Amino acid sequence: MAEVKVDPVVFWERIMKLHKTWNNGREKDGLFKGADALAVVTGSANDDELYSKSASLQNWLLGYEFPDTCIVIGNRSITILTSSKKVQYLQPLIDAENATLPLELIASEKKSADKNKSKYEQLVSAIKSSHSGAVVGCLVKEKPQGEFATLWKTSLEEDTGLEQVELNAALADIMAAKDATEQACVKRAAIFSAVVMQKHVVQKLEGVVDEEKKIAHEKLAEETEDIFQEPSKLGVKLSPEFLESCYTPIIQSGGKFDLKPSAFSNSDNLYYGTITCSLARGTSPTAPTWAARISSTRVRARRRRTSCCSSCSRRPST
Repeated sequence: MAEVKVDPVVFWERIMKLHKTWNNGREKDGLFKGADALAVVTGSANDDELYSKSASLQNWLLGYEFPDTCIVIGNRSITILTSSKKVQYLQPLIDAENATLPLELIASEKKSADKNKSKYEQLVSAIKSSHSGAVVGCLVKEKPQGEFATLWKTSLEEDTGLEQVELNAALADIMAAKDATEQACVKRAAIFSAVVMQKHVVQKLEGVVDEEKKIAHEKLAEETEDIFQEPSKLGVKLSPEFLESCYTPIIQSGGKFDLKPSAFSNSDNLYYGTITCSLARGTSPTAPTWAARISSTRVRARRRRTSCCSSCSRRPST
């Protein structure tokens, strides 16, 4: 894996965009629902969770997903609690030329006698010192896993003076508008996804159908995901470390279709009827989807051609 480097310019530009939008739109009936501070926590790494707004926010601000991390945004400061290793990655943000607010980095301890209770209290204190300190915007509906997130949520709930309001819609709105850098990334991701679809997926599916092979949807999906590690096979000059499938490709057929991004390829064999395939690279919101209707007439026609060719090849030459 490449060395972790958080871009200070991107971080401060984006977090101040969030900060300004929130401070200028704190109406009780607005997206931020009168929040006096914002607090977003991520739990332990969870490969089964395809999407979470907390991970999306981290990717947007830091360019990485940092498990077991809590970010508190107040009106006059920003506080981040994370592991000592991640604190080292974030250290350059403090002295960045475009740093706009005081940034406090707090290192959690794996073998803390009080299970980092004093560190969580620092976060709660940061929340209560922002504006009126009575309402905190959180991702209430998310269920992060692990002790770190559980203890943090317990700390918030134990403080009966804090009201929690849902932050999901506000974060979705602020991240929806893409800057020039994001637009370029989305464009490259979309192009690569289309190349994978055209040069690998479609050709593979057509070959399976024409040769009447039996292969499971999940096997086809695994082979498609593997191609992300070998872009040179598709004629793409990109390092594999810059390519990551947004989710395991979703290949479905046989009348069982789920068009949600949370769907998965099952263990059933590919059926020569309607076939759908969806894939996406990185965090690109663009996911090319290929749908084909392979009729039984096409399969029977191929069988006749194969039979005819076999018969012709057995004829004695004259």
